[in-house]
Amino acid sequence: MNWTDYYLAKRTEPLHPLFDILEPLLPSPGLAYDLGCGQGKATLWLADKGWDVVAVDQEPEGLQELQDRLPPESKVELIRSPMESVVLNPCDLVLMNFSWFFVPEPGFSQIGAQWQAAIRPGGLWMGQILGPEDSWVERGYTTRTRAEVEALFERWKLHHLEEVCRAGKTVTGDSKHWHVFHVLAQRC
Repeated sequence: MNWTDYYLAKRTEPLHPLFDILEPLLPSPGLAYDLGCGQGKATLWLADKGWDVVAVDQEPEGLQELQDRLPPESKVELIRSPMESVVLNPCDLVLMNFSWFFVPEPGFSQIGAQWQAAIRPGGLWMGQILGPEDSWVERGYTTRTRAEVEALFERWKLHHLEEVCRAGKTVTGDSKHWHVFHVLAQRC
């Protein structure tokens, strides 16, 4: 993937509409992880609300852009690393916006088990999971069926589970068939 083109296209794109559903559910500011943070729009959004954020990405270009935009008083830690290599401390929120499916197995399942254990009761997880009909399956990205997604969150309160399966485009304008689950869940 050409990350420079991706970051350029993302600069003017607003946060995903799922953030509008997340905002009223946010607990008091605590510790959040933004895994696969890219250029950090979600990190900046959370930091502006008083959250301590650990922003993780393995691509230096996005992290540098985020670093350049952080106010000096922000409580944000930047980590350049694959997300599956980071040990998560107990936290109140984990964001994985269009990032988790880039992690191949067994790392996908390992980071899944890790964030499920790290999120405190009442804490939230928000992100996307690719479905098996997505055209990026041919790239080797990790997918789950709807039944597997529902099983992953069987002990969680699902605030939002939306399955999208349609032709569309990527943020850089490439044609693509999307099969994606948008999920917002709260640990019971």
